[in-house]
Amino acid sequence: MRGVALRLAAALLLASIPSSPRAALSPEATLEDCDALVRAHPDEKDSYRCYYEVARRRAVWDDAERRLQTHRASSDYALVMLAVLTSARGRADEAQGLYREAIAAFAARGNRAEEGLARLGLARTLRRAGRAAEAAVELDGAEALGQATGDRALVSWVRLERASQLEAEGRDYGAAYRLLRQVETDAFPDGPYQLRINCLGALARLTQFLGRNQESLASLRRFEETARAAGDKANVAVALTNRLYMELDLVGEEEDLTPESLVPLARSAVEAAIAAGSPAAEAGARWALGQLLPAPEGRAEYERSLSISRRDDDVEGIGAALRGLAEYIAVEEPDRLAEAHRALDEALAIARRSGNLEELVRASLSRATIEWRRGPRDRAVADGLATLDGIDALRDLQPEEAARSGIVSRWLPAYRGLAGFLLASDSGVPGPDGLALAFAVQERMRARVLREALDAALRAEDGAQPRPPSPADERIAATRAQIAGVQRLLIDPALSGAARQAALSRLEQLEIDEAALRRDASGGLAAGAAAPGPTRAAAIEEVRRALPADTALLAYQVAPRAHLRDLPGGAWLVVLTAGRARAYPLPEPSSLASTIGMFTGLIERRDGREGPAAARLYRDLLEPALGDLPSTVTHLVFVLDGILHAVPFAVLRPAPDADPLAARYDLTAAPSATLWLRFREAAARPATIPAIAYADPDLGAPVNGRNEAVATVGASRAWAFGLGARLGAMPRARAEGRSLVDRLGGGSRLLAGKEASERSVKSGDLGRFAIVHFAAHAVLDDEHPERSSLVLAPGDPGEDGLLQPREVVDLELGGRLVVLSSCRSASGAILAGEGVMGLARAFFRAGARTVVGSLWSLRDADAADLFEQFYERIGRGESVAGALAGAQRDLRSRGRPAAAWAGLVVLGDGSAVPVPAGTAHPAGPAWLSWAAAALAGAIIVATALLLVRRARAGG
Repeated sequence: MRGVALRLAAALLLASIPSSPRAALSPEATLEDCDALVRAHPDEKDSYRCYYEVARRRAVWDDAERRLQTHRASSDYALVMLAVLTSARGRADEAQGLYREAIAAFAARGNRAEEGLARLGLARTLRRAGRAAEAAVELDGAEALGQATGDRALVSWVRLERASQLEAEGRDYGAAYRLLRQVETDAFPDGPYQLRINCLGALARLTQFLGRNQESLASLRRFEETARAAGDKANVAVALTNRLYMELDLVGEEEDLTPESLVPLARSAVEAAIAAGSPAAEAGARWALGQLLPAPEGRAEYERSLSISRRDDDVEGIGAALRGLAEYIAVEEPDRLAEAHRALDEALAIARRSGNLEELVRASLSRATIEWRRGPRDRAVADGLATLDGIDALRDLQPEEAARSGIVSRWLPAYRGLAGFLLASDSGVPGPDGLALAFAVQERMRARVLREALDAALRAEDGAQPRPPSPADERIAATRAQIAGVQRLLIDPALSGAARQAALSRLEQLEIDEAALRRDASGGLAAGAAAPGPTRAAAIEEVRRALPADTALLAYQVAPRAHLRDLPGGAWLVVLTAGRARAYPLPEPSSLASTIGMFTGLIERRDGREGPAAARLYRDLLEPALGDLPSTVTHLVFVLDGILHAVPFAVLRPAPDADPLAARYDLTAAPSATLWLRFREAAARPATIPAIAYADPDLGAPVNGRNEAVATVGASRAWAFGLGARLGAMPRARAEGRSLVDRLGGGSRLLAGKEASERSVKSGDLGRFAIVHFAAHAVLDDEHPERSSLVLAPGDPGEDGLLQPREVVDLELGGRLVVLSSCRSASGAILAGEGVMGLARAFFRAGARTVVGSLWSLRDADAADLFEQFYERIGRGESVAGALAGAQRDLRSRGRPAAAWAGLVVLGDGSAVPVPAGTAHPAGPAWLSWAAAALAGAIIVATALLLVRRARAGG
């Protein structure tokens, strides 16, 4: 995280004066060229826009202003350009007067479109002057004019400005995102060029703020393509600079990206910006060169960036250059530390004046970074904690869960940096106070949204009576019904490519609408969001006191040890037992990533050749820590980070031919230590029935409007949503469910075929069952986690058979064990800090205490064999983690490859015992039950006849 935001489109300031092709001035244009343009085209806006463009590029503000003043009386366009120019020069009061004068002039002439655009410019000026309420009035007026005239472009410009206002204030990024998506819908493919380019620039920037880097990169690519197609060299330069920023973020995380490899791209970005006459892009590219070049060249580039930004009064550019210069001095010229502090003081002052929380956090983080390197420890810790408080303040302004989790993800290096600073020491072993505080910092960032949602649900259970249904609930239900209808279309493998793309676009808009409705229905907070105020993270001693003597908790942090000149970070393992706490340094994440990729690839081959890679990962991730554990420890609880979520720890071993970890330990993974403690201490309601199994659903997907089964034999429990894949039958899944019910008995139920339906899951009382088991296909969508689902029979004409997270969270599980015998059900998109955004998380939201799922694709036969052994042990009263470890050991002893057993993992509380010893009542084979029933009937009849005979004899 480089401490700088993506640049917006170069023309954003001029949203109120859309350009024609004639506005594309050459970089060499002068004010004399503008004079000629006015003489030739006195009635066109672009003629007067020329003065602003040349003034901005050549810093000839005074001369440009004088020339515009000479045209003021004869052209309303000259008047509005004067307003733009004076606003850009920081003369807000004067600009407001000019905008109001222009608004009156356009209104008098009946030019309602231009009046609306002038109101938009006035609103932006008022917002920057801190007069948000007045700005809102002008925006409302501009939007009303756009609606009255049918000017969709003007309405879109207003929405773009509203989104920019929300972003600048650091609040409600979710609402800003929805506004931008509305603009995108209206602007593409044929809307005004400036509207399209600014929309894409704003989307790239906002999704960066939300931690959604892939989406940000996709918008940035479209931005560059759009600019190139229009021949817009200035915005092509902006795109190059932004691409450079994104690649800078990956230095230290990807082996092929080094400072040296990025220098040519940075120099190209500088040259492109100069050639296009784009000072903002040049300042940004020179800032990047400051990051990349050694002393003294780096300092010179920061100073050039600062000079350009000061000349253009670019507040964000000034702040970025000051921060970069300060961090450079702290590393390269430590004897001039006072100069670094002065630069940071100015950056902080600018951020406070602007009211931009993002800028304030960036400046605060830069100061903390310098203290971590050069300052006294107490001040370094205080500055680091103050930075985290600033991030929390920004986060608390977000009403929606996705935005709150995105904020933490984006600023994760601040948490990791402070934790790394606290854990690092000359001896490599931090003191107890440092370790405890580092652990607290790590817990502060881990799975916070999930923790808040569970806390909110608990408060709701303890509170007043449930809220009665409302019109908002009806709108949510109606929107979800529309979502189901679109997804029924997408299930059809006969759907054409064009129709499929149209349906996906419709689905995306409906999902945005549904999220907004949920937010509004909950009074401004997304469903399950926390009440105001932070939820408490568990302290290190609190976790240690809860650990049994046989259990160790291993909490990982995976981050580069140094990221160019800024954050210390580092990869660490903190190990807690009842008797001690200790931290261990780990290898750099880039080397771990390559080993993990090779390791999982070897497991997929199913030929047993993964031993050397398993031993290497054992040495990197476990060896020192396990060597220090007491011999009493038999259960390991992992709190994972980043790429480690994909590691099957059960296969790791101290040597290529040694027994794997699963042979010695029961294994569990938890989203955080705080949540592990919560799951362990939560009291589940008593279950009246051992289990319910949903197995081998009848997928009867609608094909060409008819409810016909799509039947191809499937060997794997996976399905690619949106690709129209044919879903296979799962004959072993039904046997798996029947085996579970037979082993546990006690009224356990098997719902298969048409009965294994989405409707039965959503309408059933799952809280009655100790175990809820699904043996079905799964959809895992890493790009859109909210579309991940279990694929069931519909069970109702209004259902699509896709049980998705938004529906799962409405279930009431009451502390149950949920088993997801489906492909990648423990996997999914990884959101840094928050963890895996997949199906398992949704079941925790619904109240599950423990979830069993798979890291990879499950073969039907493998899953059935493994769960047969698993439930045999569950029926004997074993814990979930113990039962799975035993089942894995059994399959391994029979020569089955790691791919057949190691992918299943226990999440949450692995010590849970869903069926206490002695409470399971196996049903036995069906023929034996029938025979017993027949024998019992015969005995009853015989006894009755005997009694009758005796009665007659006695009478």
